[in-house]
Amino acid sequence: MKKIAIATCARIPELIPAEQAVVKELENKGFAAQPVIWTDTSIDWQQYDLVIIRSVWDYFKKYEAFIEWLDQLQNLGIKVCNAVEVMKANSHKFYLEHLAAQGIAIVPTVFVKQNSTVSITEMLSQQNWQQGIIKPAVSASAYKTYKLDQKEASDYQSKLEDLVQETDVLVQAFLPQIQTEGEWSLMFFGGKYSHSVRKVPKNHEFRVQSEFGGQALAETPPTFVLNQAQKIVDIYGEELLYARVDGVVVEGNFLLMELELIEPELFLDRDSEATNRFVTAITNAL
Repeated sequence: MKKIAIATCARIPELIPAEQAVVKELENKGFAAQPVIWTDTSIDWQQYDLVIIRSVWDYFKKYEAFIEWLDQLQNLGIKVCNAVEVMKANSHKFYLEHLAAQGIAIVPTVFVKQNSTVSITEMLSQQNWQQGIIKPAVSASAYKTYKLDQKEASDYQSKLEDLVQETDVLVQAFLPQIQTEGEWSLMFFGGKYSHSVRKVPKNHEFRVQSEFGGQALAETPPTFVLNQAQKIVDIYGEELLYARVDGVVVEGNFLLMELELIEPELFLDRDSEATNRFVTAITNAL
């Protein structure tokens, strides 16, 4: 019987309810699957035939330890999904720059290297952005993410400087469509489209995550959105067990905000067949 570890964090030791169903379905298909806390040093990872990275939602706060752990799994010859090198590259948001170089339309972004000298007021003026977003290159769930207007940009100069001392930083145009139309998240399993949600923030909020009052509505995206998301996933071939493509529609174009290849919520409870599709992709990976 093949053993599968589904990696999670100490805060969610049993996985979120939607992914507990994955464990049960894998067991129904004859696999021994169990959630395992990635930071648990007592675990013998070599007992597993496959480690699936899921709700490791604290990884960005323990980044060096996380990368070392991924390298450990790889050195032990354990199959990891998504692949270690894919996740390591995806853990730093400058991957957006590489995708843009391959012709993928992304949210307008300035990539700021650590220890750079930069003026947020001048940057917004040069880019002709009325509103902007500042975020660290290694983060999740809007961690240390700030939204600002051009007229108040100087008030955020110190926050930007503090971030740039710590890490690489992204400064992006804030797109008002996020507040009016919402943000699309499209889920792919084994490189194939599964289902999608449209995430909308609560009133007067720009963050769409549930912890900030956002909602994820099960909806089908326009064809051009699906086609663009598929184009993005196809860059990686069939090596992706799972992917979540997040973006926003601006003037009829789908702009990529994030390509989530490490620990995205997959909204399996928003589609009645999503769990089965995910489990099928897992069994195919084995």
